[in-house]
Amino acid sequence: MENLERTGYRFDGWFVDEARTKRINPGGKLPGSVTLYDKWIPITYSVTYDLGGGQNSEKNPQFITIESGLKKLYPSHKDGMVFAGWRWNGKLVEYLPEGIHEDIHLEAVYGKRPLISFETFEGARIADRQTNDAGKLDAFRPPMRLGYDFTGWYFDESLMHPVSENQIFKQDTVLYAGWKKSVYSITYNLNGGYFADHPIEEFCYDTPTCFLDKPVKPGFIFKGWKDRRGRILRSLMKGSMGERVLSAVWEKDYPEVHIMGETPQPLEPLIIEPQETQEEILSSSIETTEFNVQDLDPIKTEMNSLPAKPLQNPGIPKEANSSEQETKIDVSPANAPEQIQAQTGIEQKPVHEPKERVVLSRKARRMAAPDRFASKNS
Repeated sequence: MENLERTGYRFDGWFVDEARTKRINPGGKLPGSVTLYDKWIPITYSVTYDLGGGQNSEKNPQFITIESGLKKLYPSHKDGMVFAGWRWNGKLVEYLPEGIHEDIHLEAVYGKRPLISFETFEGARIADRQTNDAGKLDAFRPPMRLGYDFTGWYFDESLMHPVSENQIFKQDTVLYAGWKKSVYSITYNLNGGYFADHPIEEFCYDTPTCFLDKPVKPGFIFKGWKDRRGRILRSLMKGSMGERVLSAVWEKDYPEVHIMGETPQPLEPLIIEPQETQEEILSSSIETTEFNVQDLDPIKTEMNSLPAKPLQNPGIPKEANSSEQETKIDVSPANAPEQIQAQTGIEQKPVHEPKERVVLSRKARRMAAPDRFASKNS
C-alpha cells in the first residue's frame, strides 16, 4: 500500500476501527470485505525569536502546528526602548495565522518611546510624557476644570474615538480631554413650612446669581436658609459648586398689641455726657483762673442796695406783687441767700467765698500732672 501525503501532517498508518486504536497487520489475513481508517498526526514546527538584546515574553509559543489556530504574540521588553512589533517575512505582525505548516522565525522591532501630549480645553495643564517600555502610559491623575467632570481621553477633537485603558502607543500622539458640565442638586429641609411655587433644585457652575425661593409657614417669619456650615443664605451666587443641603430658619411672628385710646409715646433720647478723666480734672484745677478775695466787694455792695419791695415777676401772684408792705432784707454775706428766698419766695443761688490763692511750685505741679510736662522734658 502506497504512503499518502497531507500538508502539515505525517501519515501514521491504517486502522481497522473508526477510533483508530487497532492498527492493520500487513502480514495477516484480511476478511473478504473490510473498511480501513487512515490516521494523520500534525507536524510540529518550531518558532524562534530574534530578541535584539531584549527579553521575550513567557506567553509567546515555542512550537506550532497546522491545528494551532490563530496565536497572539506578546511584546518583548528592552530597557529604554518601546516594542514596535514582530517582523515575519518582512511585515510586522501581532498574531500568527491559522494553517502554518513551516518553521517560524520572528524578529523583535524596537523604537524610541513615543511622546504623548495633552489638550485639556481650559482644564488644568498636563505636561507631556513618554510611554513605558511596553508603549503604555503609566497611570496619572486626570486634569481638573471648574464646574466640569472629566470623561476621559480621546484621539480626536470631536471626541469620537476614546483611548482604552491599556492602549499601546507606537508613535508620538496628541490626546484630547473630554468634559461634561457638572450639575449640583439642592435639598431643602423646610422644618414645617412649604413652597408656594416650585423652587430651584439644580444648578451649575455658570448659573447666574439668583435668590433662593422663600417657603411659607403660618405664624412664623422666614429668616433665611442655613447650610451645613451654619451660614445663613438667601441667594445662590454664580460660580457656586457642590451639593447643597439647606434648612429653613423660622422666627415666631408675635402680633403687636395696642390698647384702645392710648397713643404710643416716643422714647426720649438717651444722652450720655462724656466723663472727664482724672488727668483732665487735675489739669483743669491747675489752670483755674486766679482771683483775690477783694474781687467780691462790688458784689456785696450791689446786694446791699437791692430794694426791699420784690420785683414784678410773672410767676408770682398779683397780690404778692401789689403788696405795699416793705420788708427790709438782711443781705449780710453769712445769710443772704436764705433771707432772700424766705422773704421774697425767689430761690437764690448761694454765693461762695472764693478760696485763697494757692501757688504750687514747679516740682509739685510736675508730680500732680506728670503727663502735662512729659512733652517739654522729652
